[in-house]
Amino acid sequence: MLQTPTIDIEEVKAEEEEEQDWMTPYRNFLIQGVLPSDENEVQCLKQKASYYVIFDGKLFKRGLTSTQMPKEQIYILHRARTL
Repeated sequence: MLQTPTIDIEEVKAEEEEEQDWMTPYRNFLIQGVLPSDENEVQCLKQKASYYVIFDGKLFKRGLTSTQMPKEQIYILHRARTL
């Protein structure tokens, strides 16, 4: 058993905050259901989030017939749905 933590919690939080970008609200909504406090932003986010899908923790834009994922990942996703 460790006597002291191996990572600095403050350091981890700072790294998480730095990773915020335009995709963060979409990821938060699609993965965790987190919505902004402003009702207008909620409606906009819900509408725009329908154009995206989360696969393997990453955000991908849906295309007309499929997502813009690498072909290998599309195959894996298709196989997983048919099992």
